Amino acid sequence: MHIVSIHSFYKNYPWREHTMLLVPLVLITCTIVFRYGMWGLPVADAFRELRDSSTAVTAFMHLISDWGNIFLDSIYADILLRSWRTQDSHGKIFSLSYAMAAVLYLCIVLQLVKYGLGMPRPGIPGPPHPWSSHAYTSFPSGHTAHIIAAALPLAFWYRSRILSFGLSLLIGLMGLSRVWLGEHHPVDLLGSIVFGSLVVMCLYYLLLCADTDRWQRKSEPKKA
Repeated sequence: MHIVSIHSFYKNYPWREHTMLLVPLVLITCTIVFRYGMWGLPVADAFRELRDSSTAVTAFMHLISDWGNIFLDSIYADILLRSWRTQDSHGKIFSLSYAMAAVLYLCIVLQLVKYGLGMPRPGIPGPPHPWSSHAYTSFPSGHTAHIIAAALPLAFWYRSRILSFGLSLLIGLMGLSRVWLGEHHPVDLLGSIVFGSLVVMCLYYLLLCADTDRWQRKSEPKKA
């Protein structure tokens, strides 16, 4: 492993792909914000009525919320097992780096932020109560940050337009499901975009340091 400069990271990072993968989530979040607001009872009440009147949609949202991240994590596990059998060093580095990032950032850093801020979930009275209970861990949405952190590297790894479209749609549905089910405010999704993106960028930097041949962009040949 060698240290990569910030300039080299900036030059190699797939900024366009990163942005495009988040478009559905951003559009969904903006639509909710413009129609119901970013926070508070109007949003909670509106989605409570939607949950009660659309039971089939609510069941689908539970499916996305409960299994979306598990599904993507299982893909990383499959990559690790296959790369171990075939002695593929690139696959090992990729899957193990994701596992390290998931533990350090999603399971530790993000939880410290959520409990440290102590923001109330929809329907829970304010003010914030840091370091109190699960009811005061609304900001940001851990599920949404998790799926961003899992989906974007997979899109970078496989480089398939069809897969990228499916992953971007899954990200958007995860964010919608957390608001639909009354677990988060729309503003929590905006926080998840920031925190999830930071995890992805840290992971990419780690991969660039550990596996430069796989992740460094090749210079285009000069035209004669």
